[in-house]
Amino acid sequence: MSEKAPDPRDEFRVRVGQRLDAARIAIGFSFGDLASRTSISRGKLGDYFSGRTEPSLWVVARLAPVLEVDLYELLGIAAPVPRI
Repeated sequence: MSEKAPDPRDEFRVRVGQRLDAARIAIGFSFGDLASRTSISRGKLGDYFSGRTEPSLWVVARLAPVLEVDLYELLGIAAPVPRI
C-alpha cells in the first residue's frame, strides 16, 4: 500500500507561519503587541504562526507592514519585476 502524498498546502501553511514568527521575533514583538496593532486575537495569531491555521492573503497583507516585512517575503515567493 502506498503512502498518501503530502499536501503542498500543509507545507505552505507551516512555512508562512515560520516566516511570520521569525519576523515577529526579529522586531521584538510579543503576540500581545501584534494583536493590539492588528486587531487579530492572540489565539488566532498563535494558530497562524504555529501553522495550525492558514492565514488568508488579507491577514498576511495586514501583518506584513506591522512586521516590517515585504508581503512577498512572508509568502515565500519572488516579488514581480517591474516592467519598463
